[in-house]
Amino acid sequence: MEQIKYEEKQRESGSERMEEDAGRNTAGKGRKGQSWRRWAAVAAAAALMFTGGLNVSQSFAATVAQLPGMEGIVKVLTLDRYDFSENGMDAHIVTPKIEGLLDQELEEKVNEEIAQTAQQLIDEFEASKEELQEMFPGEEVHMGVAFDYDVKTDNEDLLVIDTYMYNVVGSSTTIHKYYNIDKKNGTILSLPELMEDHPDYVQDLSAYIRSEMERRNEEEEESFYVDPEDEMMGEAAFTQISPEQLFYINSDGLLVICFEKYEVAPGYMGSPEFVIPAEYYNWQTQ
Repeated sequence: MEQIKYEEKQRESGSERMEEDAGRNTAGKGRKGQSWRRWAAVAAAAALMFTGGLNVSQSFAATVAQLPGMEGIVKVLTLDRYDFSENGMDAHIVTPKIEGLLDQELEEKVNEEIAQTAQQLIDEFEASKEELQEMFPGEEVHMGVAFDYDVKTDNEDLLVIDTYMYNVVGSSTTIHKYYNIDKKNGTILSLPELMEDHPDYVQDLSAYIRSEMERRNEEEEESFYVDPEDEMMGEAAFTQISPEQLFYINSDGLLVICFEKYEVAPGYMGSPEFVIPAEYYNWQTQ
């Protein structure tokens, strides 16, 4: 099947620009600090809604990108796009829409969850932008948010979409949510469902991931939190994954376990991922 091609540079440009801004401005003082803290609270609330819903807007549909070979089955549309960049304040918010799931109720809930998150970010960014423009006319006030999606896997069996929120208020934070869609059944896969024949999957996958963290610390000079005796980061040392840990299935049909930025390593390491060897499970995805 012909695979869809995405213009990654265009899709990533907003968050890359915000990350550069974050490096130039690390803290707010006085009224600016208060405004930044207000925006941080807003972003945190949106993140809670983003991650706390299903596990499994304004204007018209500006761009429609239907996936080749999927007509009448499962497709993802770019429903809406919001962009703003002025005086250090940046927003790049894209609202995707999934179509073609056999479970129409689930499809509606997923799309509603995504649309609500995007719209809340737009509304709160607009409110904060107007407040900051009134307080500091003509000045640069570094604040930004991005909400977008990437297609991680697209084959005959699976469509995997990574929806992510990136916000900058002094420092930067990225939050991901993955939708692993079974095209044949029109359903969203969960980790417990995939591992139903492996009742000890939490312990087994955790043991492998911990060994990989230790190996990468030693061989690749990375900095995963693995030592519970460490004076500074011992309390954050990795113990085990959650039964509902973030994951996606890659184009090779392998399980990829994911962690958020700062969850198991310093922020400079981004959002770590671990590809799990096939011997840890016996299900087939392709």
